[in-house]
Amino acid sequence: MRRLLYRILLFSGFFAIFLLVFMALIAYSTKYSPAVEKYLFPQPGLWGGTYQRSQELDVWLKNTENDSLSGLLLGGSTVYRNIDPYILSEKTGIDFFNAGSNSQALANSLVLLQHCVNSGKPIQYLVVSVDHVLWDNSGLESSSDWITNNHNPSAGYTFNMAAIARTHLLWLSYAYLRVKQYVPGSYIYVDTTLRGEVYAGKGFVCSSDQTPRKLEVKVPIPEMSPKNYNALLEIMRICKERNITLTFFNPKLLNAEYDVSVIKQLDGKILDAATAPVDAALFYDNYHLYCRGTALYTEWIADEFIQLHHITPTTL
Repeated sequence: MRRLLYRILLFSGFFAIFLLVFMALIAYSTKYSPAVEKYLFPQPGLWGGTYQRSQELDVWLKNTENDSLSGLLLGGSTVYRNIDPYILSEKTGIDFFNAGSNSQALANSLVLLQHCVNSGKPIQYLVVSVDHVLWDNSGLESSSDWITNNHNPSAGYTFNMAAIARTHLLWLSYAYLRVKQYVPGSYIYVDTTLRGEVYAGKGFVCSSDQTPRKLEVKVPIPEMSPKNYNALLEIMRICKERNITLTFFNPKLLNAEYDVSVIKQLDGKILDAATAPVDAALFYDNYHLYCRGTALYTEWIADEFIQLHHITPTTL
């Protein structure tokens, strides 16, 4: 039995060393060409804005000298593509940053919230999306997004993102990017394709009129998974512990049936955008607005936010 255990440990050790050397060689090859890396591992890209968003988020978190109140937006693409933090900040007097990302489940939002509050920056307001479409989402896409499209793969929250998804391929990508950081001469190739979108800053992306329009007849609404429900409870606990004003945001979707009864049972205020007076023609699909629709949508959200929390608007 001891001999078998010894052989298993020996094999595991050699295999780990082999992987490290293999990853280091792939990383070093990027000095000459991205071809091998592109074939084996995902490469960073600007689509979705996460690469720029991760950079600006770090800058925003380090800015603790600003006297204005700070607010954080968390959620999926119905947040980062539809809510303009510049307009929201201007109308409320709160310095908002949009840290939404592709298919960001509540479990992903929890990791980002923990990262932000542990940075030392005082955050007074949190708006977290309770997008019904993502209630049973595993968080894989958002985790992959924050790990692959991150200017700093060694950031602590990227490890936690990998832990959410629990897939071997994502762990390999995470390990590779960590190894690559320490390989002299390795080069970071970033796909600069934007696919008809505009990154406006502060985490906000909007889609140009060139984006093809496609609507679903009916948006499927799943039940909330235990993982995301527990993440939601933990988000509430953190906000209560740190005296952060929490707002549950229900985004406007086309051809969708809402059930906010689960959210109404929780201790928090709901900003329900389902009834926002935004013409369906301003949506390019059931979830996302064209750039020209985001201003109208955000202004309505800002007015509702001000009324919900009895805020006296001040200009930043």
